[in-house]
Amino acid sequence: MAQGKVKWFDARRGYGFLTDEAGDVFLHRRILQKIGMRRIEPGRLVEFEYELTPKGRKATWIRLLPPSQES
Repeated sequence: MAQGKVKWFDARRGYGFLTDEAGDVFLHRRILQKIGMRRIEPGRLVEFEYELTPKGRKATWIRLLPPSQES
């Protein structure tokens, strides 16, 4: 499991990116919908799982970390 931040997310287009020490991770709206969200704010600290695809890393699961864990 990795931790990182939301780099950006475009709710209209339905995708964005997370970022961690290894680089960017693609985030599709379906992953947010699994936890009952439609959008997520840039800079939000998250924990996530991902898979490697031919285009790079893609998030498969996400969890918001409590604000007390944010730096």
